[in-house]
Amino acid sequence: MGRPAVLIQRKTYEEVNMLMSNGDADLAFMSTGAFCAYRGLTEIELLSMVEHEQTTLYKAQIIVHKDSDLYSFQDLKGHTFAFTDPLSYSGHMAIIEHLKPQNIRPEQYFSRYIYTYSHDKSIWAVATKAVEAASLDSMIFDYAQVRTPELTANLRTISYIGPLPTGPVVINKNLSAQQKENLRNIFHTMHEDPEMKPVLKGLLIDRFVLPNPELYRPLQKIYDQAGGLT
Repeated sequence: MGRPAVLIQRKTYEEVNMLMSNGDADLAFMSTGAFCAYRGLTEIELLSMVEHEQTTLYKAQIIVHKDSDLYSFQDLKGHTFAFTDPLSYSGHMAIIEHLKPQNIRPEQYFSRYIYTYSHDKSIWAVATKAVEAASLDSMIFDYAQVRTPELTANLRTISYIGPLPTGPVVINKNLSAQQKENLRNIFHTMHEDPEMKPVLKGLLIDRFVLPNPELYRPLQKIYDQAGGLT
């Protein structure tokens, strides 16, 4: 695009949302939940979605240690649990929604819960028995199976929630039409670039595709009901 790019990393989803809200970033890789919860001062718009294994959908995957005696979501009552981030859908809100029909909050259902602020750390927490179960992004679990099989070999999946739309790439709505088009072209042809294709493959990303806003609407309503977290 003829301009330098600066990579900014933050620990929490809310911090990334604040960067976009304050106009301190032009583009962000957002989680599904962070995008659906976004209520920032600066308007953003969808640029792309991740396609993985020929789909733009994934699931919330609930895992336990392979040696545990937990085999269903019902078995998790009274046990310890790891959420990823308060704004995460697969790693937090999906569980709240799952419990809602019973009028039960996580603090009533689990004996104790923590936030790891990373799907990878949630995998580690269950694999090392720091907690008994966790909910996370199924795409990241697939990635972990390739990158850290010594951890995932100790895990077992007991349930899925979904399907859910993959986390989007978003941009500041105030960018010029030409800048938006340039970025769209970069992302949507990235899989054709000989240098970038192996990078995407290593991340288990097939390609970036045009987003479907309608896939996010039901989840945005859930965050609206939760009070628009950020």
